[in-house]
Amino acid sequence: MNKNMLIFCGLAICLPVTAMADGLDLDKQLNGLDIETEVVGSSGGGSAGTATASTTQMLQITNNADVSVMCELQPGPAEAQSDAPPPTTIEPGEQTSLAVPGKYTGAPLQAKLVCEPQ
Repeated sequence: MNKNMLIFCGLAICLPVTAMADGLDLDKQLNGLDIETEVVGSSGGGSAGTATASTTQMLQITNNADVSVMCELQPGPAEAQSDAPPPTTIEPGEQTSLAVPGKYTGAPLQAKLVCEPQ
């Protein structure tokens, strides 16, 4: 292998680690419901998918189930419990966005999404 190929492979290996650094470690407890989630960006400045001290990541939740659901986004153990958004009801076929609580330090945030039928 030549030197350029080694450099390219080394950078390619580092890419997933870098992409995960600003990510969200989301534990889902969906109770068999057809719920779709996606981190859709941020509010308060910054670009979509990145987290800085002045931004808040948003989690988009789509209810594909045939019933109304109550969803709660619980902060991880290292995140402030007081920053957690209140539980929200999502009607069938509807979606909502919740702010992901936590300190945006470059490490993945931890949170748990709990959804139950109403």
